[in-house]
Amino acid sequence: MYKVFLNFFNRSIDEKLLALEAVWYLVVIKILLRFNSFNSLAKRYGMQTSRLDRYGQCNDTKTLKIIQWAIERMSLAVPWNSVCLDKALTAQRMLSRRKIDGILYLGVAKKDTQSSELKAHAWVRVDEYFIIGGAGHKEFTVVSRFIW
Repeated sequence: MYKVFLNFFNRSIDEKLLALEAVWYLVVIKILLRFNSFNSLAKRYGMQTSRLDRYGQCNDTKTLKIIQWAIERMSLAVPWNSVCLDKALTAQRMLSRRKIDGILYLGVAKKDTQSSELKAHAWVRVDEYFIIGGAGHKEFTVVSRFIW
């Protein structure tokens, strides 16, 4: 946790503001998910289901990397375990505010080959760049895609 804050103070003012925005959305989304379904939040945030596998374009990869850093680092600073859905919705809000289109994926996979239990994962992509949840996404079968 100490390194999270040390890294925060070594950043520029713009990066610090993005980090604070990420914390804000992580808190708000955690509360909203506690009392609302994902579908109601998706509608509220202007997301639509889609069959597209690629959506959004952003030539400003620096902004995408800073948003990614802010969400990943600040998810370590909140006093609960931020799961991929929390982070994905946070990414969606931060990208949407900057008028950057993207796609949020929801996927499922079996926990192991012997079990029928499922595990879920959410990730966000802008064109070819994964903002959240890119690592390990290939093991999941996409069940829904949401664009904004």
